[in-house]
Amino acid sequence: MVRRGREERRNIEKLREERARRNYGEENRWIVEQGELAKLIRYEEAVKKEREEEEQHTSPLLTITSFDAINHHFLHPNSSLDLKSLTHT
Repeated sequence: MVRRGREERRNIEKLREERARRNYGEENRWIVEQGELAKLIRYEEAVKKEREEEEQHTSPLLTITSFDAINHHFLHPNSSLDLKSLTHT
């Protein structure tokens, strides 16, 4: 029974290592061998999230403030619409 449990754990570890090598390449094998795969995955997810947030801040899409400016212009047609306020900075 104990032997079977050890074999199952070894098989699971081998599968994890194989998956990690396939996903992260042989050059990162030492990370897998040190049991640092979970840390690597969390780090990569954090970097990906940070990049997505940066892209959102640098994209030239209209923002909520821009919509507020447009709505104000339509509610008060005599006011001027500042085009600079429509671009995200």
